[in-house]
Amino acid sequence: MKKYRILGFTLAETLITLVIIGVVAAITLPVLFSNYQEEQTKAALKKNYAAFKNAFYKLKYIDGADYNNLVIPANNQQINVTTSFKNDLSKYMVISKFCRHTEGCFPSVIYKKNGKVYTSNYSSTTDQYSQENISFVLNDGTSVLLTLWSDFTITGNYMGINGNRLESVALVIFIDVNGLRKPNTNGKDIFYFVLGKDGIIPTGIDDKGAYCDNLNTNNLDCAIKILGK
Repeated sequence: MKKYRILGFTLAETLITLVIIGVVAAITLPVLFSNYQEEQTKAALKKNYAAFKNAFYKLKYIDGADYNNLVIPANNQQINVTTSFKNDLSKYMVISKFCRHTEGCFPSVIYKKNGKVYTSNYSSTTDQYSQENISFVLNDGTSVLLTLWSDFTITGNYMGINGNRLESVALVIFIDVNGLRKPNTNGKDIFYFVLGKDGIIPTGIDDKGAYCDNLNTNNLDCAIKILGK
């Protein structure tokens, strides 16, 4: 009688194969997840950039809004610029929640890429013009904070924008693409636009995000790098 030998893997061979698969998965899955997160962040930031540019375009060319009047000189404290601009934006962007300068709409603590705190007071303070740093949430869950920066040279140096693009007072738009969820970190989920002479300007437009990944900086010029321009 002819004997047939049943071919197969031994238990040891099966275990070794499973270990190899596990090692490969442990190496590749974090990379794939990181790439997925980066693509999600890029898509969200592009969507927000387009929304703000579109809203500003309509404000200027349909409503006839005077762009320069949105950013006022230091000796005029009668108009709350941040609230006024938010109200203008709300004509063309759906705002689901408005917090003014109280917490609840924007992360109270913002981190740098090295894990250290960048700031812990923007969401609940006023600037030197007695203007509120207001915050609100868009209907897609994006958190937004508006504030004024006084020195356009400092704004340009920190944010990679040439000073000739900016007014003497710059309105800075903080964007957290995933709302209050972590990591609440510059260059990861928090990015910046500036309201300047050219309209809505992504930070890093002139230095190409040179300091975005520098752990010794505040990582404020990352928007242009993520947008891929």
